[in-house]
Amino acid sequence: MTRHGDTVWRVCLMALRRAADAEDAFQNSFLKYSLADDAQFNDEEHRKAWLIRVATNVCRDAQRAAASKNLPLDEVAAAQPVSHDPAAQPGSRVREVLDAMDNLDDPPRTPVYLALYEGYTAPEIAAMLDAPLNTVYSWIARGKKNAEGGFVMTDLEQRMREAYDAQHLPEGLRARTLAAIEEKRVTEEVPSAEPSFRVLRRRPRARTLTALAACLLLVLAIFGAYGVYQTPSAYVDIDVNPAIELVVNPLGIVIDAEGLNDDGRAVLAGAAVVHRPYRDAIDRLAKNEAFAASVGEDGFIDINVIAESDNLSEQLLSESSEALSTMPGTHACHRADAATRDAAAAAGLCVGRYRAAQELIALDPSYTLEECADMSMRQLHDHINECHAKTCESDSNEESSGQDCGSGNGGGHGHGRGRHGA
Repeated sequence: MTRHGDTVWRVCLMALRRAADAEDAFQNSFLKYSLADDAQFNDEEHRKAWLIRVATNVCRDAQRAAASKNLPLDEVAAAQPVSHDPAAQPGSRVREVLDAMDNLDDPPRTPVYLALYEGYTAPEIAAMLDAPLNTVYSWIARGKKNAEGGFVMTDLEQRMREAYDAQHLPEGLRARTLAAIEEKRVTEEVPSAEPSFRVLRRRPRARTLTALAACLLLVLAIFGAYGVYQTPSAYVDIDVNPAIELVVNPLGIVIDAEGLNDDGRAVLAGAAVVHRPYRDAIDRLAKNEAFAASVGEDGFIDINVIAESDNLSEQLLSESSEALSTMPGTHACHRADAATRDAAAAAGLCVGRYRAAQELIALDPSYTLEECADMSMRQLHDHINECHAKTCESDSNEESSGQDCGSGNGGGHGHGRGRHGA
């Protein structure tokens, strides 16, 4: 509690916002810690990350309980300084940050705090909050933008450090928590009035032990297979205007699906694709009314596969191509790497839209990522084609060489943007 108490307190206060609720969550978090096996922690960083995850879950449970009872848990209490530090009082530059963070929803409030103040990476935060990585990237980007939006704050990270360095455990909370832990420990150590029959049980016969061992091996085999089934081995980004990411396991089965924009979430609400073979999932998306309407005869479908395994990547690309050949519009399939996916997620975009946006901005720097995010894939590629055409026309006028200006217009990021299979 001495090392990590302030961190857990900040997490609880940011999630619940009222000091009384945060105190309850803080005590419950350390009660759980007191029951944990200390041997499970590799080092202090591991211990700290564990405490943050537990505190987050405790706060989430408190929010659910309050919602079920229609209690105003998330109402902000009357404005009070968070510490006695003069730098954190109303009107100060530090207080500006605290007010900006307090005005954010949660998420993204907690992810922004963990990223900018605690220094955790997006994958680490995703593990702590049990949230999809792309979602965490989006939370952080949106949170930073909104926190800085009300005023000029070019030194957000430095101000956050100053602000939260001044935010400490309330006086007496540590003592109250330790007393609660001790009370629970004493209560649980009171011997039961009922006799223990453990020493009276007969020793199991060899046949029973063999059966138990066989059952144990069966359970381990089942859980081993389940572990493989639940392992993400590939990510498939599908972008039209609906933006969707499918998570595929080593067996080629979709184990998770996330809509990366409102249109994508609307499509997934009407298409059951999880726990189905990838090709079946693609076919179901194609038959979805919202997805089909977004494609039309003039739509552009861009699929990007991110996988370490060459075999799985080729399988998913092949199945994507087969599925796209039955759909209207223009199609493209590519393989992308994890770094591109991370960069796209940080920008809040699908891989296909991110690549197209980067190409368009390189051709015409007057475009921004925000503008590209609001375009459909067809609009993006139409703008790219226009830029290529203008470049070729300009070059032809200057050199009068009669060069073929159409050579680049049919290629999408070097992989083709014509009708699939042409």
